[in-house]
Amino acid sequence: MKKRVHCPFFLAAVFMLMLSPLSAATVADYAFTGDLSVTALGLPDGTTAIGEGAYAGTGVKTADIPQGLTKIGQYAFADCHHLIRAAIPEGVTVIPKGLFRGCKSLREVELPSSLESIEADAFAATAIEDIDLSHCKKLRHIGDRCFASCDRLGKIYLPASVDSIGDAALFGCATLTEIDLPESLHSIGDFSLACTAGVTGIKLPSPLSYIGSGAMEGMTRLSRIDATGVDDVPRLGENVWHGLPQQDIRLIVSPDFSERFMSSPQWRDFNITLATEASAALPVTAQIKSVTVYRVSEIDIIVTVYDDGSRRVEKILNIK
Repeated sequence: MKKRVHCPFFLAAVFMLMLSPLSAATVADYAFTGDLSVTALGLPDGTTAIGEGAYAGTGVKTADIPQGLTKIGQYAFADCHHLIRAAIPEGVTVIPKGLFRGCKSLREVELPSSLESIEADAFAATAIEDIDLSHCKKLRHIGDRCFASCDRLGKIYLPASVDSIGDAALFGCATLTEIDLPESLHSIGDFSLACTAGVTGIKLPSPLSYIGSGAMEGMTRLSRIDATGVDDVPRLGENVWHGLPQQDIRLIVSPDFSERFMSSPQWRDFNITLATEASAALPVTAQIKSVTVYRVSEIDIIVTVYDDGSRRVEKILNIK
């Protein structure tokens, strides 16, 4: 009969492996939360998931997540104040809630084309300056407060596939100067663009059917809204443009919808302008020869003649 031998060192190693927050497949929920001595991910080969809050509040400086990892838990890197760069691999379809929330040094992010949704608070209060999502052709939803309080964000590029932008998604992005609303967008959430004080003009996409309460209040430099392509006059929440001098903001509409805009609460308070009916592209060298204004009932017709013989015709509805 063979005698069983117990190796204390082997048993200790097995015990430590059982307690380790890292396994061959996943990083456990809250594995390193709050541990500032953790400055690198240290992911073993074959890791496929990072648990909820796993690295939140740690000293991690870069988060280059390896290929093959497809699932990341909520708040996994939240409040990592030393994090400056992150890269999410292909195969990840969801940026979970609060993933990088409060990472106040985070400036650079690489996101995969496989993305389908960015959930609430994912990048809130980070230092991102520009973010280009145009390659994410499957992306449909931008979550509530997703980029809220990103006070260095200057430009954001969204793919045409995005059909909804959540509440306060870009709230307080005071340095934002450029945003093109996606072609598939049908709803803008409450306070979604509020206090984006650097934006001067927006174009409403054709399927847009609803703009939420306070969605554009505090857009103090807004001077132009292009609504010429809408399929219908969008419904509005309360006080969408609260505090803005709407009479000084030009709302450009198509002749087919002019009367409906004129009779719709909130919309009718703008300086409503009919889209140019006859305006050929003008040579750069063309100079204005004359400008004539005709008043027909409540419509001013402005005819600008250029020295090359071309003309520009604008109709402005005076509804004040």
